Amino acid sequence: MFSKQVFITAGKIDLTNYFENNASANDEKMQSVSGAFVNSAAFAVPLPSPGVRVRTTVLRRVYLQLGLANTRNSGSDLFDEIYNVGGIGIKLLRL
Repeated sequence: MFSKQVFITAGKIDLTNYFENNASANDEKMQSVSGAFVNSAAFAVPLPSPGVRVRTTVLRRVYLQLGLANTRNSGSDLFDEIYNVGGIGIKLLRL
């Protein structure tokens, strides 16, 4: 869409495929956090469930994305309990 400026993913999706999938994800030494926070239930991401993810790129180097998913993996009451996550990224090198 719009010459690869906007990407939309919808359906039953796993948000972990799009958020926190970088080289330092789940590495407490690179993020300077306690190991107790790595894959912690306190910051639980819902299992694959009905949702949508929108990503846009600005100036070919910066991307913004937003994800929304149902926390209960339910086809009914889709909008009762929504998990939302946002992200920003910068591409330093164009390969």
